Amino acid sequence: MRIEDIKNEITLLFDMKEVSKRSIQFIGVGVIITAALVPVHLYDGHYLSAIITTIFSLFLGGVWLMNKKGLTKHTTLITIIGINVFLTLFNFTEGIKMGDYLFFFPMLFALPFLVRNKKKYTKEVSLYFIFTAACFCVSVSISPEVSPWQTITDEQ
Repeated sequence: MRIEDIKNEITLLFDMKEVSKRSIQFIGVGVIITAALVPVHLYDGHYLSAIITTIFSLFLGGVWLMNKKGLTKHTTLITIIGINVFLTLFNFTEGIKMGDYLFFFPMLFALPFLVRNKKKYTKEVSLYFIFTAACFCVSVSISPEVSPWQTITDEQ
């Protein structure tokens, strides 16, 4: 093996470890935030939001376990698709007035940090951006103004 090939493999391995580390941190923060939101939803009487938030937290925990067990091949893809689907679901169940659609913007900024630097980096990030933007558009277009399933006041 040539020295250049060895350096490229070491760089790729280091890059994969860094992306994995960032993914675990990102998921860990998500689990903490969602776990903190469940009691708030229950206190406010938003049981549907509490159920969806709990399922989202379990989803993130499952992705975290996959990552810890070394099943990292599709972790980024599953994470990005899952988060976008849940953000769309939150918007649909809570209504546009709750402002959950605003969470798509930090998601767009987080995408480059969740993708490994490689030859297909630009293409992969672009596809994730397009998917996130599509979920945002679907979310804004199909979500009701206010939740038909839960009573959410302006003070909440």
